[in-house]
Amino acid sequence: MGSKACDKVKTLSEASKLINDGDMITFSGISVSAHPVAFAHEIIRQRRRNLEIAGSGAWHVNNLLIGAGCVDRAIIIADSAEIGGVSPALRRAVEKRKLIVEDYSYFAAACRFMAAAIGVPFLPTKSMMGSDMLRHTWLEEGKKFRMMKCPFSGEEVVLVPALRPDVAVIHAQYSDEDGNVQMLGPTALADEQARASHTVIATVEEIVSKSVTRSRPELTIIPSFIVDAVVEVPYGAHPTSLYGYYDYDIDHLRCAFEQSKNEEKLRGYLDEYVYGVDSHSGYLNRIGGVERLLQLRANTFLRRR
Repeated sequence: MGSKACDKVKTLSEASKLINDGDMITFSGISVSAHPVAFAHEIIRQRRRNLEIAGSGAWHVNNLLIGAGCVDRAIIIADSAEIGGVSPALRRAVEKRKLIVEDYSYFAAACRFMAAAIGVPFLPTKSMMGSDMLRHTWLEEGKKFRMMKCPFSGEEVVLVPALRPDVAVIHAQYSDEDGNVQMLGPTALADEQARASHTVIATVEEIVSKSVTRSRPELTIIPSFIVDAVVEVPYGAHPTSLYGYYDYDIDHLRCAFEQSKNEEKLRGYLDEYVYGVDSHSGYLNRIGGVERLLQLRANTFLRRR
């Protein structure tokens, strides 16, 4: 699946060319952790359109992409911004019927990714039973799920189809130049998302030598043979956090969330922090530069390296 190792290390601009209009994309991250924000900004600057978000818990990324008009379909899980509820741009797009949404429980989405990752057409689960998720759908009957009686026990289960995104974008702590991606702390669904997808792009805080990744192979959750591009982007998850590197920037998250509640204000936010800069380093300077980033920096003494 992957390209030659020497071709995998790319810039954000180069890696973004692997995204085509109309693609289904899944992003790593959940809550306020490990969202591939730098890559999302680049997609917005490249003005990608008609994208589908696939089972991503990265609500900040989703909010910006939807607000910028990049997305018209979404398979949503766990879209809950801890700082204020459902992402404002998502809510507004649904209310105006500009966004087609299918919602799954987090575990049901995990089963869909896992099915694709291990090469089977579906997996059974009891998740979503008793909820409105099984009663309300935009899809034709039988496309979102099927009910089945277990041939062994006779109990009823929900069958969910494999979910195979065109592209997975994962933000992690480390990768070597071959594309062996290593993550510390919570990984959410990054492993399953990557293995389920046709193309895998990893943005990382540091590209390290192969001797480093070989010295701790247990941290390699995404192996090189499924990775197509690696981009070194320090603070690439800001304003969300990354375990061992930096805390989430609560002030900036609140600013982005509040601005998103109004279309005109959201355009102003995008003009200032996305369209108004030509790189992620320009964005970091805009949010306060080194002085602000040092306030968020984790204790490097505790980081495993």
